[in-house]
Amino acid sequence: YTFHGASSQQDDVLCVAQLATIADLWGADKTKIRGSCINDPIDNMATSFSIDFPFDIGLRLHGDLTEYICKEMPLFSPFAPIAYDLWEAGCNSVQQLGIIISSLSAYNQIAVDRGIPFEQVGRRTTISMASSMDFFETICRIRAARRMWARIARERFGAKDDKLCRLRIAVRTPGQTITRQQPLNNIARIGFQALAAVLGGASAVDYARHDEAFCIPSKESSMVSLALNHIIAQETGVGLTADPLGGSYYVEWLTNKLEEEATKLMKEIEDMGGILKVAESGWLRQLVNNARDERQSALEKGELIQVGVNYFRLPEDKEPEVVEYKFDDMDKVRAELLAEVREYKQNRDIQKTREALLTLREKAKGTDNLMYYIVDAFKAAATRAEILGMIREAYGYSYDTVGMIERPDFLN
Repeated sequence: YTFHGASSQQDDVLCVAQLATIADLWGADKTKIRGSCINDPIDNMATSFSIDFPFDIGLRLHGDLTEYICKEMPLFSPFAPIAYDLWEAGCNSVQQLGIIISSLSAYNQIAVDRGIPFEQVGRRTTISMASSMDFFETICRIRAARRMWARIARERFGAKDDKLCRLRIAVRTPGQTITRQQPLNNIARIGFQALAAVLGGASAVDYARHDEAFCIPSKESSMVSLALNHIIAQETGVGLTADPLGGSYYVEWLTNKLEEEATKLMKEIEDMGGILKVAESGWLRQLVNNARDERQSALEKGELIQVGVNYFRLPEDKEPEVVEYKFDDMDKVRAELLAEVREYKQNRDIQKTREALLTLREKAKGTDNLMYYIVDAFKAAATRAEILGMIREAYGYSYDTVGMIERPDFLN
């Protein structure tokens, strides 16, 4: 069984709980489930890509999910901090490195503090990163991240086995570099970014689509990205050796430079109380916002070049047409989904649902691992919104995250 989560942190908690629920109902062995989830509340605080979620709840659920996975689903990766979001939000390579390695250290420490041996949680250590149009900087950022983590695993967590010092890195070619202008140029961008990721030693590469700036990726663009993947893997020979650029004067110098500057940022964060403190205080969000503004300013001034955007632009009437994806009869789809939800709620044992949700709310006021009670709530046919609502109430927040949904009457 496999599963891979890529969502906001609270969704990862719910997705894994739903997966565990299905496994139990089907009689499947949860210990055989492989996969990963992001489970990264620091990222939620650093960027504005998801609805703000209370950080105190986020950290509680992060720890509960990590502990649950380590005990119940040992082949699953309990967290995979997402530096990709940091890059898309505006961070440069140094900021991306400093924040993600600080986050990874904090999450492993949370696990260790809960009594999970580093030998268990550390053996599936994973992060995601973004490649960039700076070819060598992408390569060196990946190399630096691996080296930084290996040192932390040994010095902070006492790793003796070299396998515990490994850092799996998934790289995605970023949508931030995809332009609406001259969209076919994006194919070259994606290819170069993916090639840099492979040369840097990425464990996996996810390709953007060249028409993503316009619409949901078309079938054609998906086929092009798949072909790029096959060409790099089968025709270029770049994957035949580990670290093929190791020993290059420039690559070694730039790797050292990125590591040194990222380490300085990590020291600055530690001096302010650590990554959890700067995330909670808003300092981290401000750092990311400032980086975003600096990048946008550089584009507008032409200091950062994007072909077709601020360099070698074509007249608008010369731009190629892109066929945008359109939904068929969206009103019909919406009505069918609403009808399905109504039927689901009408056919459940509402008393059983109520008991499971109120138990969850009561347990959320204590220190028990909430994952077991979230799974019980799903088995009792509770919805995701109802589960989050009960946890929010236990912490003194309103039932609904954005104040649009009223508390269900059956919970009164």
